[in-house]
Amino acid sequence: MAPRACTPCQAGYFLSKMCTSSSDTVCRLCADNFFNPNVGFSKTCNRCSPCKRNEHIDKPCTPISDVVCKCEKQNHIYDKFKPCQACPKGTVVINNKCANETSFFTTRQPTTNNNSQVHSKVIALSIGLGVIAIVVSIIVALCCYYSRRRRRHLPPIDDAPSEANEVETNEKLHIKAPRSPPKENVYSAIPLNVKDDKRICSHQLPFSLVHELGGLLAASHSKNYKHLADKLGYKYSFIKRLESSEDPVEALLDDYVTGENPTKEQLYSSLLAIGRPDAAKVVMDEL
Repeated sequence: MAPRACTPCQAGYFLSKMCTSSSDTVCRLCADNFFNPNVGFSKTCNRCSPCKRNEHIDKPCTPISDVVCKCEKQNHIYDKFKPCQACPKGTVVINNKCANETSFFTTRQPTTNNNSQVHSKVIALSIGLGVIAIVVSIIVALCCYYSRRRRRHLPPIDDAPSEANEVETNEKLHIKAPRSPPKENVYSAIPLNVKDDKRICSHQLPFSLVHELGGLLAASHSKNYKHLADKLGYKYSFIKRLESSEDPVEALLDDYVTGENPTKEQLYSSLLAIGRPDAAKVVMDEL
């Protein structure tokens, strides 16, 4: 039984190494075609189930859920452990069960009434929101109108020094206006000799590189920044912190290039290893 202090693995992960007194639990992502729907300390992931004959995939397998199949022919009942079964003549499928046509229409009638009620409520709500928007627009227009009228009747202010007078006064007193410090560009271009040096020398990455990798390695892709972080050797706890950051790809790249001996070749080979040659090409082109 796992100690209470250990952090359990989330759904989609499996236990790689149990926590100790000096280190937390080490979890790994389930491989392709495997899933784990539970949170805990499971050491393996389940293999995704294949669809049987005369079935097609309704929902694909994900790291946290098994595949959902559906019968190819209509009026057939789906069973995960049995082949598709046809309903007798004169019956229809209701909630994956054979039922008489009369019961089909009786069960659908309340749904129609409910849909009508919902539709009426949506129309009433839309009309109410439209009226509120018109009233707010009229109030804002009236406020702007009266504000402009008040400004027209206000006397001009002569006591405020103009910008030209201030500059002339400074020139007479030989006072130089302070120069504002140049703004630091977080994504300034890397020196030109970076392509000749195998090591990444600066943590200030080009904006174009961070922007493109942010789109290519987003969490919506099947092979995303989590797989890259895992391939680069990051721990499970660090990958979980990335999920809560505003820009996880940028946070991962910043941490990597400021670490020990970051190289373009390692980043390139890691992207190829997780099956993302498109992102690897961006790294080779930008660095």
